[in-house]
Amino acid sequence: MANYDFYLNKSIICGKTIYAHYVEQPLIEYIGNPFIESLPPILSPDDAKHALRFHPYFDLEERNLPPHIRLHCVERLKELIEPLSDHIDMEQRFSRMIRHGYTSISRNPMTPEYVRMLNAGSDAVTNRDLSYFSEYAQERSTASGFVIIGMSGSGKTTCIEKILLQYPQVILHTKYKGIKLFSKQIVWLKLDCPFDGGVKGLCLKFFHAIDQLIDSNYFSSFAHGSTESMIPRMAQVALLHGLGVLVIDEMQNLNQAKSGGSQKMLNFFVELVNSIGIPIVLIGTHLAMGPISKAFCNGRRGTGEGDKTWLPISNDHEWFKLMNALSKYQWTIVESPITKEISNILYEESCGIIDIAIKLFILAQWRAITTGREKIDKKIIMSVAKDSLQLLKPALELMKQGNTEKLMAEYPDIIISSSQMEELKKVYLSKQNMTKTSYKNLNTELLEIKD
Repeated sequence: MANYDFYLNKSIICGKTIYAHYVEQPLIEYIGNPFIESLPPILSPDDAKHALRFHPYFDLEERNLPPHIRLHCVERLKELIEPLSDHIDMEQRFSRMIRHGYTSISRNPMTPEYVRMLNAGSDAVTNRDLSYFSEYAQERSTASGFVIIGMSGSGKTTCIEKILLQYPQVILHTKYKGIKLFSKQIVWLKLDCPFDGGVKGLCLKFFHAIDQLIDSNYFSSFAHGSTESMIPRMAQVALLHGLGVLVIDEMQNLNQAKSGGSQKMLNFFVELVNSIGIPIVLIGTHLAMGPISKAFCNGRRGTGEGDKTWLPISNDHEWFKLMNALSKYQWTIVESPITKEISNILYEESCGIIDIAIKLFILAQWRAITTGREKIDKKIIMSVAKDSLQLLKPALELMKQGNTEKLMAEYPDIIISSSQMEELKKVYLSKQNMTKTSYKNLNTELLEIKD
């Protein structure tokens, strides 16, 4: 057997497996479908905020631990999630999309139409043609999908994974309202787009992931086939196991696809949504926008929930919420409140990118502890920003300067709103007006901190 290891996703995110427990539904279109009735309750925005928030463990007594131990405690900050408006928006979208995707009568396992669609899958496999699903369907697909575009470190993937984990990944059905129902429902599946942007690689990842979840043997059965034979088999497996949503991350890998490959992949996604009603969410950096906008977004259901551009945070109440959450996690001996000045410095140095802001706060604590200063202040933060973000510094400088043209030319995967660029540019220009003496003193202060 050929070695397909390079296609497989070794680190797929896995959720819980549970036995079905059916609950009464608030909407008529959700009643009578075991795939919907076995899902967790629909969350209000406040409930979603509580569910998505993750504040790691913290104990004031840990500040009395030796410095080398406290350095380890600071690592916990990497796990912090403070739900912002984008998080709540995404949770609500997924809640609607998953349930609405099941409302098609041919996606209800208790209906003859569902059995008819499974039979259509056999014809689709035999003829290597997904259109057989559409011919058997009795009504138009109700599924939708959308695209999430954002720069690395903006928190989009962390948010989506946290949302998916609010749902069980596999639900085992044995009996529904006194009727036998043997089904392994897969509520969600998240995969990375293959590094070469190939459809075959995606199909292989799909079969391998399904095998990991439900102990099946699809991969060994189908891995030898051609791409054309795998596509309808993937659709048939997705339909058989009631896949609620398929999430594909790292869509910028489509840029590595061979001639015509990206178009083939995106056409495949559109066909899955339209023919068997599987909602699909595509996630990528700005580099993915070109091929996606030309195909998936123009598909009949490509933007059913409205596309999302995931931008860095603005320096407003959203940023203050994040700063307030961060301020609680200080393992330095001296606790320092995050003042407006420090908040502004963190914003300026991170350009509103959540991942960078948290890393700066972590680096500042490490430096404060290792140097014996034991206090977070603006000098510490500016010091680590100056010498610990070397790889990111050129891009961050262009963002601060408001040099959009050069930024997009040199870093096409970065996307930021014009208002944020203007906000950062004002700060940058005000600093440029500082006297040479001020700069000299500042550099001296930073060097003293490092020592």
